[in-house]
This record gives sequence, structure tokens and C-alpha cells, in this order.
Amino acid sequence: MSKKDFLLNTKRIEWLDYSRGICAFCVLIAHNESTPKLYISMISPFVLMLFFFISGYLYKDYSVSESLKRLLNGLLLPYLALNFIQIALGFDNYNAIINGNYNFVINKFINVFLGKEMWFIPCLIFVQIYYIIISKLLKIKGLNKIKYMNLVIGIVFLFI
Repeated sequence: MSKKDFLLNTKRIEWLDYSRGICAFCVLIAHNESTPKLYISMISPFVLMLFFFISGYLYKDYSVSESLKRLLNGLLLPYLALNFIQIALGFDNYNAIINGNYNFVINKFINVFLGKEMWFIPCLIFVQIYYIIISKLLKIKGLNKIKYMNLVIGIVFLFI
């Protein structure tokens, strides 16, 4: 049985998928400004760690093109759609327009698309892009450890 056939025939573990979804939702709640500080300091670190652990456990290695396609469909497009909804349906935008405060609406629009409103999603997108690059570089045969380290350090400094 080939790897592709194996991946197509494997069943997903539903309780793990549900747990990961619940953890992701709890992480989003933790990034809300109105979330109580007790939740953020006590529960959020545990939920975040559990989310990353489950995500790592469920990770499957894909080709670069498939990884980028999944990133586009799974994060980038929903992020852009959520930004559009946030701008289009934001009640604070309606109140600002009614009161003639157009600068507020323009600043809100700029902040949303620069990633200041939901900063963690662009960070997650860049982390995934870097992971795709580093994981594929590590699979190149013929590079010694020093060249690997230089490539990884170079990519990290590129991010900074």
C-alpha cells in the first residue's frame, strides 16, 4: 500500500478534531479584549499548549504546493473574509459614519488589513510559511549540518 493510499484510507479521530477545534476557539476567546484576566492567565496557556500538541500530532507532511494551497484555503482566505466582515458589519463603523467621523473608519480599515486587529493570524500564516521552507530545506540531501544551520539562521533573521 502506498503512502497516498494509506492517507486516503485512514480515518480521522473525531474526538481529537473536536478537541482541537474547541482549543482553537478558546485561544480566540483569550485574544478578545473583554476576556477576564483570570482566564487569560490560568486557562489560556494550557489550552494553547494543548492546541499546538494536538495540531502537531495530527500533522501530515505535504508537498510545498499542497502546503501552500492548504495555507491559502485554511488561513489566508478565511482571514481576508473575516476582515471584510469586520469592516462591513462593524457597528462602530456605522456609528462613526453617522457621526461624520470618517477618519475612524479609514483607520479601522487600515488597521484591519495591516493585521493590527487580529495580529495572531498573520503571525500564524508567516510561521507556517517559514515552517514549510525550513522543513523542505531539511530534506535536501547533500547539505551538511553547518549549511543547514546557516540556512535556518538566515531564514530566522529574514523574519526579524
